[in-house]
Amino acid sequence: MRTQPYWRATLRRCHQCLGAQALLWQRRSVALHMLVYLSLASLVPLNAADNIVVRTNISPKSVWVGQRMTLQIDVLGKDGWAQITDIDAVEIPNCYLLPSGNSRVRLQEKIEGADYSGQYYELSLYPQRNGSIEIPALSLPVKIQTWGAGAGTNDQVVTTKPRSIEAKLPAGVQNVHSFVASSKFTATQTWSSDASDFKVGDALKRSIQLRADNLPAMLLPTIAYPDLEYLSSYPETPELSDESAQSTPIGQRNESITYLFESNGTAQLPDYSFQWWDPQTESLTTVTLEGRHLQISGGIARSAQPNEPSSTAHWKWTIVILFCMVATIVIVRRAQTQRDSNTERTLFNQLQKRVQNGNVSSILNASFLWLDSLPTPPRQLSLFFKTHADENTATLAEAWIRDPGSSISPKQRRKYAQALQHLRQDAFAITKEYDNLKKAEESLPRLNG
Repeated sequence: MRTQPYWRATLRRCHQCLGAQALLWQRRSVALHMLVYLSLASLVPLNAADNIVVRTNISPKSVWVGQRMTLQIDVLGKDGWAQITDIDAVEIPNCYLLPSGNSRVRLQEKIEGADYSGQYYELSLYPQRNGSIEIPALSLPVKIQTWGAGAGTNDQVVTTKPRSIEAKLPAGVQNVHSFVASSKFTATQTWSSDASDFKVGDALKRSIQLRADNLPAMLLPTIAYPDLEYLSSYPETPELSDESAQSTPIGQRNESITYLFESNGTAQLPDYSFQWWDPQTESLTTVTLEGRHLQISGGIARSAQPNEPSSTAHWKWTIVILFCMVATIVIVRRAQTQRDSNTERTLFNQLQKRVQNGNVSSILNASFLWLDSLPTPPRQLSLFFKTHADENTATLAEAWIRDPGSSISPKQRRKYAQALQHLRQDAFAITKEYDNLKKAEESLPRLNG
C-alpha cells in the first residue's frame, strides 16, 4: 500500500525537474534572441532624421500685443552639416513673422561625444491679439550634408514641439488698430501752408510720419481719410521703410494727403490719435496729431472800383470766375487721373505680385492699400468682399483677416487673384454709376428755392 504514494511523489519530482529545465531553456532562448537582435541592430545605420537635432526657443515668453519677440530655431546634423531649406515657409497663426537682422548663424556643438554642426535661425515674432497663442508643431524641410566614408546629402522633414506664448493688451486701449507697443514712438505732421483762410481752388498738403523702434513699418497704424464737406481728399500711396540704428530696427510710415477746396464754408480737418504703450515704463500715452479749422471763400467778395465802369468790372470778374473754374477742373482732373490711373493701377499690380508669392499678411496689407485708392465705398476689406465677391472668396478673406498668420495654398492664391479681377471690374462700374448719379443730382433744381 506504500508503493502507490512513493511512485506519485517520484513522478511529481520528475515533473518539477522537467518544468525547471524548460523554464531555463526558455530564458536562455529569450536572451539568445535579444543578443542576436542587438547584434543585427548595431549593423543597421541610423536613419538620417535620428541624426538631426532641432530646437526652438522663444524670448520673452510673455509680451504685449504687437511687441517684438524672438523665435530661434536651431538645427544640427551629426557628423555633418544641417540647414533648413525653406525658412520663409514658417507661419504662426495670429502673429506676424519676419526675419530679424543676421537671421542665419553657423552652429557647431559636441553632443554625447559626437560632433554636430548646422545653423540657427532668428525670426521676429509680433502677436496680433491678446491671450494665449498656441504655436503649433512646425514641419521644417532640412538638408543634411555628411562627410567621411558615407558622404552625401539627404533631405528630411523634422517637426518641432508645440509651444505657447502669452500676449497682453494694456487696460484702457480703445482701438487696437491704432495701438503701438514700442520702446519709442513718434508721430509728426507738416503742412504746406499755415494759413487758415483759403479760396475755392486752393490746395493744402498734409504730410504725416509715424516712426517706432523694434516695429516693422508694415505694422504701424494705417490712417483713414474720411469724406469731408467743402473739399476733396487725394491721399498718396504710403511709403514704408525699415532701417536700423545701433542694432535697433526702426519702422517708418510716411503718408501724404492733398485737400482741394471746392466750395465756400468752414472745413474741419480731422485729428489723428494713436495709443502708444511703452513696455519699459508700462505707461500708455495718447499721441494726437491735431487737425485744422479752415475757412473757405469764393474769392470774389471785392466790389468794383468806384471810378471803374460797371461793364468793365463785370467782365473782369467774369474772367476771374472762368479762370478759377478752369483751374479747378484742371487740378481735379489731374489729381483724379493720377489717382485713378497711376495710383490705383500701381497698387493693383503690387497686390497681384503679393498674391503670387507673398504671405497672408503681405497680401492683406497690399489689399488694404489698393482698396484705399478706390474712389467709392465700401473702404473695409471684409465688407467689400461680402458685397462684390462670391461666398467662398468672402469667407477666405474673412479667415485671413481674423488670422493674418495662416497658411495659403496655390489654389487659394489662384482663387483670390481671379476674384480680384472681378472685384476691380465691379469697382470701376460702381464708380461710373456713382459719378453719373452725382451729376444727375447736381442737375436737379434745389428744393425750397
